[in-house]
Amino acid sequence: MLLIATYISNTNKAKYFMRIIELLNGLGLPLTNEESEILDRFDESEVINKKDLDPREQLLMSSLVNKDVVRRQNNNDKITYQKRIRS
Repeated sequence: MLLIATYISNTNKAKYFMRIIELLNGLGLPLTNEESEILDRFDESEVINKKDLDPREQLLMSSLVNKDVVRRQNNNDKITYQKRIRS
């Protein structure tokens, strides 16, 4: 289940769009636009190699690991990421 939420800041009236994803335990979790874009890369491949990511994407992927959206695996010094959410 994917939802799009709109947040309007009171200070500058800017609009921020966030994507709400459903974790495996059924809880909803908001993601930033950048996190959503990096998560969309899993549509092309089930596994993403860390070496294929630029430094900013690596930081975003770490954020997704911390949110338990993505699983990081280290096999023989080869770091890969796999999606852990419902599609």
